[in-house]
Amino acid sequence: MVQTVIVDGPLRWGQLTLASRFSVSVALDGIASARIVEDNEPEDPLARRVVVVEADPIEVERERAAAGPDTIIEPEILHHPLTVLPPDLGGAVPMGVAPAAFGNVTSIIVTGGGAALPGCRITVFFRGFCGTSSAEAITDLNGRCDVPNPARAVVAGVVGLPNGGFWPTLSRGAATAIDCVQLPTDGPLGWWHAATGITAFDSALGSGVRVGVIDTGLGPHRCLRHAHGIGSFIDGVEDNAPGATDDVQGHGTHVAGTIGGRPVGQGDYGGIAPGVDLFAARVFAPGKLASNADIANAIDALSRGHGVDLINMSLGASTPSEVIHDAMLDALERGTLCVVAAGNEAGPVSYPAAFPECVAVSALGLAGWAPPTSLSATRLPQTADRFGRDNLFLASFSCFGAEIDCTAPGVGIIAPVHDPDGQSDALFAAMDGTSMASPVACGIAAALLSRQPGLATLPRDASRAALCRSLLTAALQDVGLAPKFQGRGIAFLT
Repeated sequence: MVQTVIVDGPLRWGQLTLASRFSVSVALDGIASARIVEDNEPEDPLARRVVVVEADPIEVERERAAAGPDTIIEPEILHHPLTVLPPDLGGAVPMGVAPAAFGNVTSIIVTGGGAALPGCRITVFFRGFCGTSSAEAITDLNGRCDVPNPARAVVAGVVGLPNGGFWPTLSRGAATAIDCVQLPTDGPLGWWHAATGITAFDSALGSGVRVGVIDTGLGPHRCLRHAHGIGSFIDGVEDNAPGATDDVQGHGTHVAGTIGGRPVGQGDYGGIAPGVDLFAARVFAPGKLASNADIANAIDALSRGHGVDLINMSLGASTPSEVIHDAMLDALERGTLCVVAAGNEAGPVSYPAAFPECVAVSALGLAGWAPPTSLSATRLPQTADRFGRDNLFLASFSCFGAEIDCTAPGVGIIAPVHDPDGQSDALFAAMDGTSMASPVACGIAAALLSRQPGLATLPRDASRAALCRSLLTAALQDVGLAPKFQGRGIAFLT
């Protein structure tokens, strides 16, 4: 039996850093069965070396117990981008993408505003004796798709996810037709701007602040042409080739656009802090999760190589990674504060958000904002204690706990998305999740930091990150929820 593990030399500056780099080689020599799978091995002797190996777990545990403080040895921990389904459908076993035609099928016609809606991803959820399962299909040019039915199962619900321009839609039961409501096109501001104190669009808000995004990639999109794609960090390999940062799962573009999107066309929605300098790193491959090694390498690249003030991470796992934690601590010493989504399991705060050195963000919704047939309209909580003032509520999916620092809008957030068909660079979509709340809070933190006198001369050390945190904490406003739900309140630009 083999185990995939991460061997990391934690960064502690100067000679201690050199000792950490040396300790990685010592640890690898101590695991006789180790087969190196990934090794970033940077040329800079003061940079982190992260090695992924497959090895005998007994040998790994023996070496881990003997390792000193200059070595971290832990299992590979996979993180997922934080997306969310209604709780009764979230545990479905996927059956993959259906072919165009299949024997026993559920046929669905999808329209948008009454016209056929091609390219819409349809997920049908089935309930049967073996539990809940799901199957996917893509609508054809006539807005139709056929989804195979498992034996002796009934349709529990159908979710339609358009590429953009329309609300994601949920239909309960055996739907044969879905009509997606068109998104509003009255940007550049939405309810998430108003709820965080932004009443007028300011293209310079956030100027002078550098923000990193670690996610599924970036664009292409016309509202994010100013953003810098620094490459992908996949399987221990840093790829800086053109297109390496392009979005592969449709999540990262929305996150980046929520922070710093710059409207181009009439009605485009802008980011919270459109004046920031955006830097995006991709840690997800198509259809795959991201490892702790790749996330740590991306943190290092953004903080060490690009000097970002803030990093947004809308990703998570149930298991803490010491490798990621160490990378966040080292980034903090360089003046980089991490803002992290709390998680979408309606339970304990996920990692890395649960680490105390970052800013953990829960998600709010606004009652009445989304149309009744939309997926966003399903996010209302079931208990009175999760409703706050001004029709704000803690989203039903949001994780919560003592680790929450603040809350921010995260339901029905409209922002840029990439077109998987490559036909348009001007699509917008509505998404829900703490994945959306985290970039809203990150944008507010960037806007607050940009207003700080003498920002350009501030040292890039722990005092800079501490200042950013203190500015955000001082600006938080109570929304009438318990601290475990809202932290100290909503991120607000006064």
